Amino acid sequence: VLVTGYFHNDYQHLAKSNLVCVCGEASVPVEIVQVGVYRCWLSPHSPGFVNLYLSFDGHKPISQVVNFEYRTPILHDPAASMEESYNWIEFRLQMRLSNLLFTTPKTIDVFSSKVSPTALKETK
Repeated sequence: VLVTGYFHNDYQHLAKSNLVCVCGEASVPVEIVQVGVYRCWLSPHSPGFVNLYLSFDGHKPISQVVNFEYRTPILHDPAASMEESYNWIEFRLQMRLSNLLFTTPKTIDVFSSKVSPTALKETK
C-alpha cells in the first residue's frame, strides 16, 4: 500500500519517525519511499472495508482515517491479464514521473528539450 501526504509545517520533524500503518486490526511498519510517500506491506485479508491510518503507537491516528477495501483476487483470464498488464505498465510510468518530479534538482529548465544523462538515470 502506498500512502501519500505531507506533515503540517509544525510537525515536519515527525515525518522521519518510526511510523506504522494501521489497517483494520493489523499494524505494520512503514517505509519512507521519498518525501511525502510511505509504503507498507499488508497481509492477505478477507474481502471488505477496514479503517486505514498512520500512527506512532498502532492505536492513535496521526493521519486522516480512511476506508480501505480488501478485494477478492482477480481470476486470471486472458482479458483480465491484458488489462492488469496495462495497469502495471501505467503504474510504473506514473512512479517514474513522480520520481522525476520530486527527486531531480530544481535547476532543470522544464522548457528545454535536453535532459541531463544524470536526470535520466535517476528515473530508471
